[in-house]
Formats: sequence, C-alpha cells, structure tokens
Amino acid sequence: FRAPQKRLPACPARKKRRERAKPITVLTAAGKCLYNKKKKDTRQKGLVQMKRWKISEVPHLVHGRTNGETDPLTLFWTASGLEFNVRAAELWVELHADWSAYEPWFSFAVNGEFLSRRMAERGTHRVCVFHGMNPETVKNVRIVKDTQAMSGDPESLLQICALETDGGFEPVKPRALKLEFIGDSITSGEGDIGAKAEEDWVLSLIHISEPTRPRLIS
Repeated sequence: FRAPQKRLPACPARKKRRERAKPITVLTAAGKCLYNKKKKDTRQKGLVQMKRWKISEVPHLVHGRTNGETDPLTLFWTASGLEFNVRAAELWVELHADWSAYEPWFSFAVNGEFLSRRMAERGTHRVCVFHGMNPETVKNVRIVKDTQAMSGDPESLLQICALETDGGFEPVKPRALKLEFIGDSITSGEGDIGAKAEEDWVLSLIHISEPTRPRLIS
C-alpha cells in the first residue's frame, strides 16, 4: 500500500512557459490585422485566420480574352490574367489546370514588378503569391498566363478558381483604354527566358512577363 502523495504547487516559471506556448489567434477585420496588445510577439507566434474569396466577390480587372465567367476565370491567350488590390500580409491563389502535351505556365507581379513564375500542375492546387509582408500596405497583384493558347493540345487548360488571404481587397482603377496585340512568336515571348544558347522549343522558355520586356500586354 502506497500512501497518496500531495500534489505540489506548480512552479511559477514552468507555468509562464506553458502560457507562452499557447497559440494566439490573430484576427483580421476590414483588411487590418488585430494583434493581442498584451504580447508583442503575437505576429510570429499567432495563428492567422485566412478567408477564401471567389473572384466575383472581390474588386478586380480581367485582362485578355476569356469566356465571360469569373468563377472560375479561364485564361486563354498569352498575358491574359487577373488584377486586383489587396491589403494583407499573405495571399494564396487557387488554380486548376490540365494538359496532355503542353503545360501552362503563369507568373505573379506585385506592384508592377515581376515576382515569381512556375508551371501549372494538373488538378486543383493552392499557390502562395506572397507571405510575411506588411499587412497595412496595399499591394497591386497581377496573375498572368505566360504561355499561349495551344491548339495542338485540346486538354490544355488554366483557370483561377479563388483567392485566399488574411486581409481585405481594395478597389482597382480600370484602364481608360485596352490594347490587343496580334503577332508572332516574338509577341508571345518565345525564348525570352533561359540562356542565349538554348534552342529547344519548350514552354518553360516562353515568358511574356519577363522583367526586361515592356509592361505586360493582354
């Protein structure tokens, strides 16, 4: 028989460590992040609430030819895409793609400058546009299809399904005029990325939004 032992009071230092380890939820309202004022490090340790938005739910501009639908937004031609303003620290885009021979490529531009580029995977995927940026500033974001319409691949498809962010969206000013370019392989950006010695015709070397080219066309 073992006599019951008295439970010792918790060590104050250990109790403080447990309190610091608890996650703190960071909320957003009207595009503004609200942090716990009692703890200064909630930005690093907090859990940010993300919200999924349909394209039709946010102010936006559509560039290039589409089928007139926004949920999802189907991108056909080179430099077709979506433009919007967002006040947030983090932004993700949900894309759907399909292809059998010629894979679509797409790029992100933030505040008028090229940011990143990648190949679209088959199926529906979330892709990070940016993360950890100032939540108080408004970013102009443009999601652009780099590659041209592929008549040789009937299954080739690229769609923007939704946006996911911890902030809110701001109105985007429409352009007074629109220009449509009808051209050749130079217009579509073939060979605008990669080494000068490259001679392969592959979609990874077609890049309409390459930084040395003029501003994005659609």
